[in-house]
Amino acid sequence: TGTGTMTSTNQSGGGAGTATATIINEQTAATNTVSFNTAQASKTIRLTLRSRLNQTDTADKTISVELGDDVSINSISSINDGNSVTVSGTHAGLEHGVFFGLVASTDTDGFLETGTFTTATDSTDSRYATDSFTATVNPGNTLNTLTLQGRVEDRNSGGNAAGNITANTSNFNVFPTLNSTRNTINPNRTTIFSTSNNTDTSTYPTTVTFQTPGSETNNVTARQYTQGETGPSGHSFTTATSTTTNWGGGSQVGNKVITYAVTGTGATGTQTSSTTSTIAVNFMPRFTNATITGGTIIENVTDVIISVLNWQGSTVTALAAKVVATSTSTTAINSNGLVAISGTNFTGGLTDATANNAQGSAEWFPKGTSTLVGSFNLGTINADGTKVVKITSTSSPSISLDQNISVTGFSSVLLTKKSSGGWTTAEDAIQKTGGSFSNITKYY
Repeated sequence: TGTGTMTSTNQSGGGAGTATATIINEQTAATNTVSFNTAQASKTIRLTLRSRLNQTDTADKTISVELGDDVSINSISSINDGNSVTVSGTHAGLEHGVFFGLVASTDTDGFLETGTFTTATDSTDSRYATDSFTATVNPGNTLNTLTLQGRVEDRNSGGNAAGNITANTSNFNVFPTLNSTRNTINPNRTTIFSTSNNTDTSTYPTTVTFQTPGSETNNVTARQYTQGETGPSGHSFTTATSTTTNWGGGSQVGNKVITYAVTGTGATGTQTSSTTSTIAVNFMPRFTNATITGGTIIENVTDVIISVLNWQGSTVTALAAKVVATSTSTTAINSNGLVAISGTNFTGGLTDATANNAQGSAEWFPKGTSTLVGSFNLGTINADGTKVVKITSTSSPSISLDQNISVTGFSSVLLTKKSSGGWTTAEDAIQKTGGSFSNITKYY
């Protein structure tokens, strides 16, 4: 009884059991192979014996007919990370169902269960009917391409993977997704300096190094650094197609947008992404010129006047100057002491206020009103020799300049004058009898 049909190798071996029927030789017909084309938990097999004189007897046996043990798993296509895959298939003949998930191509029987990797079970008894299993697994995010397989195994009575009946898919890949958070441009600085009037490139470097990109993925097949159309020209890359490179080395100033673009392998073809960084090219902050009283500066006579100042790379708001004995001295030796220029005396002397910044070259001189003319007068110097005009600024960043000047002193001469009486009429200047002379020192 039961569903399906049965076949037998000796289904009617003895005939009908008539008086003349041949008696079965039990030595040669003692076994009979029976097979069924459907599975069922309870099937009854009946053995009927017929003997001569139309005698019959029966014997019944109930058995379970199970499906053959089997698992199958569907192929899985490659994905970009952050997406999920479906692990699915069928199983048959397994009382406790199946255990399934993902494995690495280098360890094809070790299920991945850390991080976002998950395994799944299907506890359906498939001994009498084929069952389907399915689950969604997210391999998570990765910076390195993963090569994985799907795997299914039979479960044991404890619910764990038994590993007796198994199947694996072929390899599939999980590629890193190329986006703006990966392979990010990575400059070691965002401000560099022009080569113009740059006398200290260790403090004011003229190039930027683009270091190993941030969150770098291993599926990049090509890369390119480019500089924007606007901004300073004359700067260049050492190697624009390498992972790291240098840029700069020119004299022009301004802001430049640098783009780092990558191309890489993806699940459905090529991926691309790019990130940018704005690099400011400033002037080295410094005074570039000071025009100070020309000609001979005479001790205690000639006023030391600063008539023109030029600077670059700094936003100056005030100026101050004094004369000192040496570059390491701090005490003013000029008659006017420390002279400061600020407020309208400063702003009124700027040739172009828009150039007074980190990317500009500014000029200042007294002009416009009588109060400005000669306003940077440091007075006279009460010592001769080489002295230093020390100029400082109130600015961001601060700048200063030491410029030597030469101060000329007087030569002396000893003169004789009469104190009383008169001169003789002789050719030589000698005193008359009864007069007197005295000496006096004069300077020239």
